[in-house]
Amino acid sequence: MIKLPKQWRHWCRKYGLRPMRGSDVRKEFSWWYLQGRGRVWRVTDSESFEGGDLIKDFDRWALCDPIARIAIPENEYDFKDALQWMAIYLTGETNLNQVEEICNVE
Repeated sequence: MIKLPKQWRHWCRKYGLRPMRGSDVRKEFSWWYLQGRGRVWRVTDSESFEGGDLIKDFDRWALCDPIARIAIPENEYDFKDALQWMAIYLTGETNLNQVEEICNVE
């Protein structure tokens, strides 16, 4: 089972992410599937943090295209950078090389 960083809930709330509708926020696994910032987000068993479709277009994860994927952030600074990088990548405004330069992600 994946162990999320201790401050995961705090980071999610601070940056506008919350569990999907109908989830019991007291349970740890409810913080694996999130919505916020107009998109859906999740943590996978392969220890990655993913961003998907817009909430209004979301049906299920198998139909999301594209999916932005990054390793689970270990601290708040990396969490913020991950959200910025994935949001830019998912909007398709710039190519991946420019996104890496903007967010300093390798």
